[in-house]
Amino acid sequence: MKKVLMLGFGCMGRVHYDVWKRLRGVKVAGVFDKNPNALSDPPAKAYGYVEVSDGKPVPKSLRLFGDLDEALRETKPDIVDCTLPTRFHVDTAIAAMKAGADVLCEKPMALDAAGCAKMIAASKKYGRKLMVAQCLRFAPEYAFAKKLVDSGKFGKTVAASFWRLTAPPKTPKGAKAWFFDEKLSGGIALDLNVHDTDIVRWIFGEPQSVKIDAHRRGKCVDHFIVKYGYKDAFVTSEASWAASPSFAFQFGYRIMFEHATVVYDPWRKDALTVYPEKGAAYPAPVKTSSPYANEIKAFLAWTQGRLESAPVCNCDIKKTISLITEGFKL
Repeated sequence: MKKVLMLGFGCMGRVHYDVWKRLRGVKVAGVFDKNPNALSDPPAKAYGYVEVSDGKPVPKSLRLFGDLDEALRETKPDIVDCTLPTRFHVDTAIAAMKAGADVLCEKPMALDAAGCAKMIAASKKYGRKLMVAQCLRFAPEYAFAKKLVDSGKFGKTVAASFWRLTAPPKTPKGAKAWFFDEKLSGGIALDLNVHDTDIVRWIFGEPQSVKIDAHRRGKCVDHFIVKYGYKDAFVTSEASWAASPSFAFQFGYRIMFEHATVVYDPWRKDALTVYPEKGAAYPAPVKTSSPYANEIKAFLAWTQGRLESAPVCNCDIKKTISLITEGFKL
């Protein structure tokens, strides 16, 4: 039986908890959160609009800790799942690995490449497994895009666009979110666009250059477009916190190949559609599933020895963080 300690019980903490509680051979042994009402507060919504938890009350037997050292000492976890704000990832992940736990850490890995390097070094020093939860790598719709690019089924990529657009994030009670302090969150580039920049690198490899057009609202960047430099393909990503409060969180991609166009837009009737060069459009043969469940199951399998290698390479994620923090000029 694997004992899991949750670090943070906000939006993503609840998402991960809802997965862990359903898995065989796993017990959530406790939760660390500074909020004394973390277990009783209504589940938060991602960016205030997207339902991400099943909303069911947690059992009264689940223990809440306000001190990390106490939580580690009392629960003696095999696995620590860190969904705390980004600025806490490095120190808490290292403390967990030092205590003998394998660590699943929510994205972004850290605020900079140096933080990523410290986590990777600690993983080696303490002999513990460490994986960053870049959920899109475990989403069937994005895996489908990578498979098409790798296989060349529809020829070379001509152009590709990825987007992630939402209203400004809020705390569950509507207060101004810590996300807007770029020293604490890394801002929109590191918190929101990290998904699409990582996917672009995962699918197309390292860009030769990046070019940014950004809009600021006050001191904070709230909308930008990235042009990734590839020899034969025009690839962009767009990220926004500039939408009005009534705007529903939207994300997806469009890839134009030489012989087909593929569109993923969850708000369409057929969310993932192939438009071939010849013949009628058709829904892609992909069975949708939760990327959160997929990533956690993969991590668990790795810790149990059922996977020989890490589902996500930490050094690769470090490169994504480096590209955003060092290559983007916002």
